[in-house]
Amino acid sequence: VEAMLGGRGEAYLMELEKARDEALRELVDKTVRMGGNAVISVDFETTQILEGFVVVTVYGTAVKAVPE
Repeated sequence: VEAMLGGRGEAYLMELEKARDEALRELVDKTVRMGGNAVISVDFETTQILEGFVVVTVYGTAVKAVPE
């Protein structure tokens, strides 16, 4: 990765990780607002839209898990 990014690999990966964390946090927040307490089938999609700009999208299904 670093060679592809001209030596900026570590910084790029750190920013990508922060973006994934933020997207997941937003998914969890939305799940709670909908009355859920868990998310299943989580999937991340990363798309580069411009040089240096990446969009991270997370998909999942909000559920209300109940103990048996």
